[in-house]
Amino acid sequence: MQSGNPNSGGRQPLLWTLVGTTLGLGLLYASTRKIDGAALVATLKSVEWPWVCGILGATLAFIAIKAWRWAILLRFIPGLRFRELHSAVYIGLAINFLIAHVGEFLRTAIVARGHQVAVSTVFASVVIERVLDFIALLLLLALIVALMPDPPDLVAAAAAFSGGFVLLAVAGLYLLMQPPAWATSFAAFIGRPLPERWRERIRRELDRFTPGLAPLRNPQLLLLAILVSVLQWALVILAIWCSGVAVGTSVSLVAATVTFVLIIIGLTLPNSPLQIGTTQLAFVLGVGTDGTGATAAIAASLLYTAFLIIPIMLVGGGLMLWGQANIGRLRRIRV
Repeated sequence: MQSGNPNSGGRQPLLWTLVGTTLGLGLLYASTRKIDGAALVATLKSVEWPWVCGILGATLAFIAIKAWRWAILLRFIPGLRFRELHSAVYIGLAINFLIAHVGEFLRTAIVARGHQVAVSTVFASVVIERVLDFIALLLLLALIVALMPDPPDLVAAAAAFSGGFVLLAVAGLYLLMQPPAWATSFAAFIGRPLPERWRERIRRELDRFTPGLAPLRNPQLLLLAILVSVLQWALVILAIWCSGVAVGTSVSLVAATVTFVLIIIGLTLPNSPLQIGTTQLAFVLGVGTDGTGATAAIAASLLYTAFLIIPIMLVGGGLMLWGQANIGRLRRIRV
């Protein structure tokens, strides 16, 4: 639904990015103000490069698993190839690392337009992904509680937030799939003040959105998607662990999992490009649960940024430019 001002859609992401950048710089200052600059440089010079290869390997596997999960949720689209989804995931994440969450809409549009499917129908799969992400997060939090005798208070807060989100999301999706009479009446009541054309557009988009929720009607498919979601995030945790080991710390997988949880919590806020600040504070607090000092934690966070976030941005940006170049060639041929 477009605003009356044609420029408002472009200003909103910019404003979100400016707020995120300001917040990110503040978090970066908070996490680095006590570190020893000379010690940080020395730590980075002594990086164990085989573990850096581990970060890159986990990153490549993470993207492939993420694309596989999306393919599971989009099985209802005939002729959809894994390669298309793989490229779209790279492009979406690359944009997300610049402007948070915008990449989700872009990758949805890429797939929808390539297969003449409504964008709303494909976007339903992204909504399901977010619910699966929080279910996987709950399972990982349960693992932390089981393995860590005294987990940080943030773990309990994250578990409460994740559990509440999952309950609300599942209830909302159920009402969309099988709306009872009271829900239909309530929706009509709250929509009454809107102009008729707006109400009609909302109804049309909901009609397009609902078919994309088809995977929720298949318990076996849904269970597979949950397991793949856990595997997907386990690979990010592995990348965090490799980042810590590469700078000589004895970080545990539990501490790496706490770091991952903190990164996810941070992503609910406006974020700066490259997730600068959010990542650094998450590493200082998360890896610090093992007693790792701030200098080593910051060094590990820089490796994570350099060998997980930046490669994804470079590949995603390259794929986007390549796709635009192909579109340009096709247009010239048609002319």
